[in-house]
Amino acid sequence: MKTYRTHILIAALLSMLVSCTDVALGGKAAPDVKKGPSISNLPPKKPVHIKLQRNFKGEYSWNLTGDNLKDMLQINAELQKEFPDH
Repeated sequence: MKTYRTHILIAALLSMLVSCTDVALGGKAAPDVKKGPSISNLPPKKPVHIKLQRNFKGEYSWNLTGDNLKDMLQINAELQKEFPDH
């Protein structure tokens, strides 16, 4: 008689467990993913514009324009390495 009660108890618990999931509804459980407003509303990054000039002596100079100062300084350092005699 004890085994009969345990089988009924296990069957009842399993049916309650299955009924509480999305499998009982026939759908797959999909996680709710929401993008943060700061990520989706960021404007695209504007590039740094380089105007490279060479004078009649063969020396180079350049003008940098852009919004991001850190990128402009990095590009300026790279140009100074590339054209050390500017």
